[in-house]
Amino acid sequence: MTFGATTSAERRAGPRERFARGCDAFGTVAVPRLSRPFAVRTHTDTNTPSLTFDDGPDPEVTPRLLRLLDACGVRATFFVIGERAARYPSLVAQIAEAGHAVGNHSWTHAPPWRLSRRRQLVEYERTGRLLRRLTGQPSDRVRPPYGMHTPTLDGWAVRRGVVVWMWARMPPDYRSDCPNDRIAADLRRARPGEIVCLHERLRTVELVADYLASLPDGSRSRSSNTPAISTGQTAVASQWTSANIPPSLSGTNLPQLTPSE
Repeated sequence: MTFGATTSAERRAGPRERFARGCDAFGTVAVPRLSRPFAVRTHTDTNTPSLTFDDGPDPEVTPRLLRLLDACGVRATFFVIGERAARYPSLVAQIAEAGHAVGNHSWTHAPPWRLSRRRQLVEYERTGRLLRRLTGQPSDRVRPPYGMHTPTLDGWAVRRGVVVWMWARMPPDYRSDCPNDRIAADLRRARPGEIVCLHERLRTVELVADYLASLPDGSRSRSSNTPAISTGQTAVASQWTSANIPPSLSGTNLPQLTPSE
């Protein structure tokens, strides 16, 4: 589908559904195109799509995903939220021990365009330090919330030797009102090397299980994380949330955050 085109089904849909589908199209089609000028990654050097999972860890979803991926011999990237990683540190350790990559998805998942430069740095820096402590090694990849990369993130990533990972395809599994068959169809369209952005949801586990089962024997990559030269993106907005950083997780010379910042 060309971005901006309207199908007959979309014309029959109500205004709310048309708006939602427009957001889906923006995230899946427009964002990768807009990202081309930026030094971020949307593809990897693999013979299958590279699966990534945002917004964990989750005590229900993460273990199920780990069992599924292990059974299928697939390696993925889990972009975790810092405050959730602090709440479930053993899950982060399990992800790393299973051979998957652990990525930085900020501390609170607050929209970057609503944060000061100082707060953006704290969000990524705190999460990076925590992940290093939990996994025993620095995380080499970051994904900003909502795909909104900023000059602040670019500068931080260069200083830390971290690569900004975006996506080439984002099936709308984040939409509770989106039918499973639509999400499954979008997932099936993923091409080799495309980074696919999924989210830690219970239904996503089932959809990924069906998708992996449909792949021809021998086509699954043992490592769907190998980087390749690529491009990245900006993305859509949502409601702002904020959380205080526990003092026990404070890094040296890092300011404490308050909800008003």
